Amino acid sequence: MKKDLFDENESNNKVIDNLIPNNIDFSLYNQFVKVTLKNNCEISGVFNEIHEMDNEIVVNGVTINYDEIKEIISYYSPIERHLMLTLSKEDIEFMRKIGINTLTSYISEIYEEIHNYLQTYYLNENIINHCENILNKLSKSDLINEKLYTYVSVIYEDDIVAKTTGKPSFYYKTTIKEISVGDKVLVNRNDKETVGLIVEVKHKEKNKVPYPLNKTKDIIKILNNYGDKIEVYQSNGNKYVEMIFLGKYKYIGGEYSIDLTIGNIYNRVGSEKEFRIVDDSGEDYLYSPKSFIKL
Repeated sequence: MKKDLFDENESNNKVIDNLIPNNIDFSLYNQFVKVTLKNNCEISGVFNEIHEMDNEIVVNGVTINYDEIKEIISYYSPIERHLMLTLSKEDIEFMRKIGINTLTSYISEIYEEIHNYLQTYYLNENIINHCENILNKLSKSDLINEKLYTYVSVIYEDDIVAKTTGKPSFYYKTTIKEISVGDKVLVNRNDKETVGLIVEVKHKEKNKVPYPLNKTKDIIKILNNYGDKIEVYQSNGNKYVEMIFLGKYKYIGGEYSIDLTIGNIYNRVGSEKEFRIVDDSGEDYLYSPKSFIKL
C-alpha cells in the first residue's frame, strides 16, 4: 500500500524528521506528511484527522493506528513549494504554527485566511507584523493576482432608498485595478448608462464569483476625479454625505485595522489638512499617511 503524492527529489523538502509514533505530534494536523508503517509501506498526503480515543490518525483518507506507525515525516506540499516562489520557508513555518491552512488549492484563500486571522484574534505586535509582511508579499505576487476576478456591488445614484439604507445593490465586474469603495462609476442599467456608487469590492476565483461571469456586466469607467465630490457612508445617521475626493492610495501596512487590507486601493477624502481614508467598512476614518502609497 503506497500513496505517494510528493517529490522525494525536491531539494530541502523535508521539514520534520523521526517523529515518535507513540507520541503523535498533533501540530502536524492539516500538514503534508509521509507515514512509514512498520511493514515499510508508505502513505503520503494530508494529515486529515486525529481520533485520539481510538489511537488513530487519517492521512489522505487512509485510517492508521498509532501501533502501525514506524515514522512520520512532514514535507512541504506542492502548493507550499509553489508559495516559496514568493514566501520564505520561515513564512511557511510561521503560518503552520499559527494554524493557517497552507494546503488549500487557491493561494488567494491563504491570503483571505490570514486577513481573517488578523481580524479575529487579539495578537501581539510580532505576530501582526509577520502576518502583514506575508500579506504584503502575496499582494505583490503574480501567484494570486492572475487567478482573481474583481466584483463590485453598486447602488444607483437615483435610488434614494438605496442611498439611505445601503440596499439594494447590484453586482458588476471590472478589470480596473484602481477601483475602490466609494467610487462614482458609470454602468449599464437596463441598456442605459447610469451613475452608480460602489459600496463593496470583492476579489474571487472563477468558481467563487458571486454571479456568473457571462451574465455580469462590466463597469464602464470611474467618474470621480481629484477635487470632485463623492458620497461616503456614515453609520451615524445611516446615510451618505458628500466629501471631497483627494486621490487613491494603496495600503502597504504599518498600522493594524480590521478594515484595511494590504495591497488594496482606497479613496482619500475630506480635507488636505488631514489624512482620511474610506476603508473596507465603507466609512471614512483617520489613518497614518506612512501606511499608504499615493497612486
